[in-house]
Amino acid sequence: MKVKLIRKSKIQNTDMHDILYNVRLFERDDFSKKKFDKLTQLRNDLINPDSSTNPYLSTKYITGLWYFTELTWDGAPQLLIRKGKNLNLDVFDKLYIDSAIFDYICHDVAYDYEKEIAHGQDKMLCDQIVKGNIVTIYDSEHKDNN
Repeated sequence: MKVKLIRKSKIQNTDMHDILYNVRLFERDDFSKKKFDKLTQLRNDLINPDSSTNPYLSTKYITGLWYFTELTWDGAPQLLIRKGKNLNLDVFDKLYIDSAIFDYICHDVAYDYEKEIAHGQDKMLCDQIVKGNIVTIYDSEHKDNN
């Protein structure tokens, strides 16, 4: 779906899915060593879980995870999550998914891709994405994934 951003931006008509598809993967220079190591561990455990991994930290539940580089809430990073389709998740499932991610990085409750980004619902978040203030932790659809 095409969205038109209300705030001034170089891009007026943008497909948010296409932009996220091209958002670069996070790199060592983006974060402190400790945070980079935690995000790397999070990504690796999401892709290749073992028996000790939280069952909600799974590509079944999480198909995309991004980190906003310019947004925080009381110092906590802001994340964007795209959850698995056709999963009829209740509020507790969503909290368990957030909690599984929280075990790696203390964050505010993650923004939901379908509710806030997919159709341009949250203009401020869409603007942050268009400006490039976001990096990919994991995206099953990313052009450079794996």
